[in-house]
Amino acid sequence: MIGLVLWSDAVSRKAVFWCEDQRDLVFYQGDSTFVDGAAFMEAGDMVLFSIDAAGRSRRARDVTVLERQACTELPSLLRDSPQRTAPPREEERKILSFRRGARPAIAEEGLGFRRKV
Repeated sequence: MIGLVLWSDAVSRKAVFWCEDQRDLVFYQGDSTFVDGAAFMEAGDMVLFSIDAAGRSRRARDVTVLERQACTELPSLLRDSPQRTAPPREEERKILSFRRGARPAIAEEGLGFRRKV
């Protein structure tokens, strides 16, 4: 699997990857030696790894850095992007039926009045 490092901590030897399969994030916790003997990965590095499913999470192993600083802006782009809102609650959903040839009445929510068009 190929992924991008979203966060890493060289002291604790931990990292979080965003993967090419766009599924759940992958967590890495390594020992004191890194696979290719290089410096520990940093946010924005592109990595190649194998995945082990561990309960409800995915864990990376055999990590190799493919490209350093491949996408250094990714963590801030994700952090600064607007959050998705929850779908509307059932009571907020409105179904309008139209009679043939009739013009619909438009309810202006939040303003407390109805206006016919």
